[in-house]
Amino acid sequence: MRGEPLQPLQAWAVVFVTNRFFSSYNFKQLKKLSDRFVFYAIVLQEQKQQIIAAKQEHYFKQIHVAPAASPLIPGVLQADAVKSAIFKIVSHASKLTIICNDDVNMQLAAELRSNYRYLADRGLTCRQAQLFSDKLANKHLLRTAGVNVPAFTRFSLNQFKASWMGYYNQLVRRFGPKLILKPFNAASSRGLVICHNISDFQNLETKSSLPLDNYEVESYVDGTLYHCDSVVNKGKIIFSVVAEYNRPMGEFLQGTAIGSLTLPDDDIVSVKIQAFAHDILRKLGMPDGASHMEIFRDPYTNKLTFLEVAARCPGGLAIASYKKQYGFDMLYADFCVQVGKAITQKPIRRLHAFWALFPYEKGRVSSVSLPWQQVSGSRVDEWKIKQGQVLAHASRDLSEIALATLIWDGNAPWVKARFAELAEIPSVVSTL
Repeated sequence: MRGEPLQPLQAWAVVFVTNRFFSSYNFKQLKKLSDRFVFYAIVLQEQKQQIIAAKQEHYFKQIHVAPAASPLIPGVLQADAVKSAIFKIVSHASKLTIICNDDVNMQLAAELRSNYRYLADRGLTCRQAQLFSDKLANKHLLRTAGVNVPAFTRFSLNQFKASWMGYYNQLVRRFGPKLILKPFNAASSRGLVICHNISDFQNLETKSSLPLDNYEVESYVDGTLYHCDSVVNKGKIIFSVVAEYNRPMGEFLQGTAIGSLTLPDDDIVSVKIQAFAHDILRKLGMPDGASHMEIFRDPYTNKLTFLEVAARCPGGLAIASYKKQYGFDMLYADFCVQVGKAITQKPIRRLHAFWALFPYEKGRVSSVSLPWQQVSGSRVDEWKIKQGQVLAHASRDLSEIALATLIWDGNAPWVKARFAELAEIPSVVSTL
């Protein structure tokens, strides 16, 4: 009966692997979806501290701490520790849902679902997790299927160590003078290196923040970068929008702000990119849940090039942006899909918005300044640093930011004009 304590084998264990997007979840709302839900989290020690600091720990029956798999690769949980935690959890449950929004742990989460398929009948399979978290795997499949992708290959650390100059010349002949090097199994531009010249390549081990043995080499693609964010339920796309980045994500690591403007739904570019993205999702098996895809468009030929995809909601302030514009909580919808609950919210466009992320430099923060000071009311600003704070290094990926800003209005041209001003805004942080 409602309100009575659950018998052990009536419980539906919902396990969150890492705390990514916890700041965007409305856990109280999620719990209302079923009286049987019992929430657990498997996280790193520092992530547990973040949960406690956000006063979210009371939503969880248990928060299991797993060590990092390697100090060299941030965020990856040690597989044996996670498996041990799951084993303990399922002994008290008749149903299991594993939620993972963290690309680097997606394949582990899928393996666990496979191990407990009699309890966990939803979520990515091992093959789907590989295709959505391994950049080499998805580009191989898509290239074979006729999709335009950048030229790419796995980086050879042996060749680099044997003769970095010879290897550089070989790659330049194949990919052109500007090389993109990045981990094929990471996200948020973590570890990305742009080699503009032979000196950059020679110093690759210094420039890279991650071990080079899991890197790929990719040709540099000119054009405008977009992202298409979708939710699939029972094989049908129920939500899909396209947004334009102000610049490629990698430039954030060079000290410039990045941001994203949601395009009008009937915009000709938006319509074309959605069709391209939806075709790719079908080629990847159209798994249920959220997806975030990045696509380049050549401004002269309008040719589209697939860059990468993830089986999760987008980062930045995109989730909050879509809630503001459409009244649609993409993260909540994705959760509903994962647990097989009906999605009652209908996306209706009422506003227009963009968001921006600002990086920081190494040093002591001497001053901070808010961008777009003429805009008041229709905005949200999230400062991640404060005056006097000592920053041990410059931003190394999109999770290390000084400020995140979301601005919205009912006037689409006004919002677009403010977004265009992003290119002229200097650093929001001064360091000594």
